[in-house]
Amino acid sequence: MNTITKLVCSVIGLWILSCSPLKAQPLQLQAADVIAMTQQLEQRPLAQEADGLRQQLFDWTRESDAVMINVCDILGPIPSREHLPYANELLVQSFFGNAAFQLQHPNSKNDQFKTQLAGVSSMLRAYANIIKQDKQAHIPEYDHWLQLLQSGKLAAELRPEIAQKCMKQDDTQSNQFAFND
Repeated sequence: MNTITKLVCSVIGLWILSCSPLKAQPLQLQAADVIAMTQQLEQRPLAQEADGLRQQLFDWTRESDAVMINVCDILGPIPSREHLPYANELLVQSFFGNAAFQLQHPNSKNDQFKTQLAGVSSMLRAYANIIKQDKQAHIPEYDHWLQLLQSGKLAAELRPEIAQKCMKQDDTQSNQFAFND
């Protein structure tokens, strides 16, 4: 397991433990539920119910055979050992956006570029709503990416990095973490 995968696993584990002292049974979610919950978290990432929705979606992504989320080191400053505002929420939002895309576009679920871009785009939509509520939460790289997303240029900007870090043919173990057991 490479360093970034270990760091991602640690961040997710700590976030889950902090959000949910009592582990509830995962809901049996349908594709439409996952998509709707992901969109709700994009629109209202700091809402009172947001942590509960994240926990349900995280449990679903771990248990579901419907999606396979590859974790690549493409999120710029996240994950990081330094404290960044809402880093955990943004990290998992990228997973949920990736999963929702796969459910909406099953013929593209193996297209790493499209699924990764969907995850980053979902994260940025949530980020845009976070910074509306918390002016101290700005992350300069995400401010730049948000401008690119809004101008339709994010795909061109991220294509080389996604290709380099997520689409290696010879070393899939070093850049891949499947939530499916």
